[in-house]
Amino acid sequence: MKNLVGINSRVEEVINHIGIGLDDVRYIGICGMGGLGKTTIARIVYEALQSEFEVAYFLANVRETCEKNGIVQAQKDLLVHINGSSSEIDYKYDGRRIIQASLCHKKVLLVLDHINGSSSNVKNEYDGRITIQTFLHRKKVLLVLDDINKEEQLKNLAEEKNWFGSGSRVIITTRDMQLLKIQDAHEIYNVETMAENEAFDLFRMKAFKHRMPEEEYLVVKYCDGLPLALDVLGSHFYGKSIKEWHSALGKLKSIPNADIFEKLKISYDGLDFMDQDIFLDIACYFKGCFKVSVTNILEKRGYHVEIGIATLINRSLLAIKNKCSCEVLEMHDLLEEMGRHITIEESPNDPSKRSRLRCYEDIDLVLTQNKFLEKLKYVMLNYCSRLKQIPDLSEAPNLEELYLDCCVELNNFPSYLTRHKSLVKLSLGDCSSLETLGSKLEMSSLKELDLGGCTSLKKLPEFGECMRHLSILSLWCTAIEELPMTVGCLVDLKKLNLQECKRLTCLPNSIQELKSLTAFNLNGCLNLLQSWYSLSGLTLLVTLKLVACCLTSQESSSYNLGHLVSLMNLDLSRNNFERVPIDIHELPKLRCLNLDNCRHLKVLPELPSSIRMLKARYCISLDPWNSNVIISKACCGFAASAKYDPHELLKMCVTQKQIRLNIWNEIPWWFVHQEQGNGVSVTLPRNETMALALCFQLCPMQRTENDIAHFLYPWMICNGKKIIKESLNRVTYETEYSQYLILCLTSDHFVDQFCQDYRLELELDYYVRTKVQNSGARWVFKQDIQDLNEKSGTKTSKRKATSDLNMN
Repeated sequence: MKNLVGINSRVEEVINHIGIGLDDVRYIGICGMGGLGKTTIARIVYEALQSEFEVAYFLANVRETCEKNGIVQAQKDLLVHINGSSSEIDYKYDGRRIIQASLCHKKVLLVLDHINGSSSNVKNEYDGRITIQTFLHRKKVLLVLDDINKEEQLKNLAEEKNWFGSGSRVIITTRDMQLLKIQDAHEIYNVETMAENEAFDLFRMKAFKHRMPEEEYLVVKYCDGLPLALDVLGSHFYGKSIKEWHSALGKLKSIPNADIFEKLKISYDGLDFMDQDIFLDIACYFKGCFKVSVTNILEKRGYHVEIGIATLINRSLLAIKNKCSCEVLEMHDLLEEMGRHITIEESPNDPSKRSRLRCYEDIDLVLTQNKFLEKLKYVMLNYCSRLKQIPDLSEAPNLEELYLDCCVELNNFPSYLTRHKSLVKLSLGDCSSLETLGSKLEMSSLKELDLGGCTSLKKLPEFGECMRHLSILSLWCTAIEELPMTVGCLVDLKKLNLQECKRLTCLPNSIQELKSLTAFNLNGCLNLLQSWYSLSGLTLLVTLKLVACCLTSQESSSYNLGHLVSLMNLDLSRNNFERVPIDIHELPKLRCLNLDNCRHLKVLPELPSSIRMLKARYCISLDPWNSNVIISKACCGFAASAKYDPHELLKMCVTQKQIRLNIWNEIPWWFVHQEQGNGVSVTLPRNETMALALCFQLCPMQRTENDIAHFLYPWMICNGKKIIKESLNRVTYETEYSQYLILCLTSDHFVDQFCQDYRLELELDYYVRTKVQNSGARWVFKQDIQDLNEKSGTKTSKRKATSDLNMN
């Protein structure tokens, strides 16, 4: 950690309390008010000492985790780290016993920070305690428990010293001194506010970005040595003139309640209106949420979210943390409270005039008493299972988003909403009692309409000409029997989801007028075989899903999709055809083809050179000879096209046909270099190569009834170094069948100009019940591609892919 002021002396004092080298088990407390840097001190101590212990873990944000998810989640978070998986834990006593058994014989350093986690495999606290104790009682452990605020958190995570092995240390950060006394902490370090010289150093570092003897600005005394306030205000004043500084100081003095909440508002006031809105939305609704989800929601409101979040981070108003490999939005408690207080100040005595409502009492007052709603923009009433009628929102002309998901008793949709002029998003997902939305929708601003899961909805309303801005329409699992002809009015529609609309018997001709449509989901629509001609006008369609649509080989003349010149993703999985009834090779931009679970499929289709992903798992009737030829052609086609993008990668996963019980075919003959095991060695030839094709045979290991099938997260190793790992995530999963994983990559992925010999291996996670039985490789030369082109030139473009591949 760089540029930390005044931290060294505090860290040294805590380390002195640790007693490294002594065999006793100690609890060490770090206590003080919020914003003093308790977590920072604990983190630096942890990083400095973790190598001295067998097991080390920093359990952050314990209080917040427990408030949101319960103590079991915190136990699971700890167990996942120390053992790779969490045991069955349901009750607190179990957790204590497990932790005790795990740590009583180990020297432990444990930091618990905001304990509040829970693991999917842990059922109760008792199991958690037993498991933790079992894993740690013989190990020397360093455990940090950060931001503890309840006695039960310590009871279920680190109750007794005999839970840990000899020499273990548990560091606890908290605002509550009493908790440390109850736990009989060996030492308690009280974090004090910064000394004046430290406060000036920190402020100058933030305000000037380096240490320099500037004049002593009066702003420092307003921070009263609180590092958080110094950090926030220092960032705010960076780059400002002296006149601007004095103006801001005057503003600080004029605030009635001169505490940190109001001081922090100085940074908020420096934001533009859009960034202020983003901040308030996160503070009121999205703290602790995944960044990608929040970004999607806020972008639909017209915000420039990426730059907005970056600005908030730079102003010390927001932080990004990684959780489960995902970015999560975090915000200090004081900043969160400040944001909520700002919305209250918009109208202290009348909640109906505020831009955001979060408190239940305020929401109840506004909606049930029909208070003045002119400022109301967003209403979320999801999971109100007894709600039968939408509250009167007729006096909310600026309402933009209305969420009523899972209101299972809602059976009426008011007519005034069908003509609302400001509503941008209407979500009625899983309102299973809703039967109608009226006769016609005329919502000129509506961009997203979600009716998915409305199983009682049999007829859609007509769409008015003003509905041209609608871009997302979700109708999955509804009971509709037809789409209205006026669906053609939705000229800006980009995504249409009709999944599992099993009563839908046809598509109207007006569907061809949806020229902007890029994603069309028809999964499970069993009665649309005669409507494929309706797709002919969808020239911008990128993704088409036809899963389990009862497609067979007999109706092949009806499935001409060659006009879909923009199609990149085609999902035909779980259909009954023996041959793919679509001329796949006529789709010039197709990149991903999914044929999973087509159990009657005998031959793979000829693929375009644009293909980059083929999934044919559980295709147990495939002819091995045909599969080998298609694989070789695909690799050659890839090599010819990938020269325009040297970092491209072709991935194919194809199930092998079983010869007899537990006996499978070997690596296809086309891969001339073959070895047993998970790797193969190749030498870079002198001829000009275009690509390297690799084939790995993944075979199932003996499984028990309790074994869970996992997605495989393989990674490639070339001469001991990992390559292209990100591209292989979730490329396949464990099955009871053997399968080929074929990769074709350009030499730019791995070739070293000073190296001629390469060892390429595929590694799988230790816990999967799948092994790499055999491996194969082949260099793809220019001559291979020329030979392929010559053979293809002798065939007509209308011949079926399987006839093209007949090697006999």
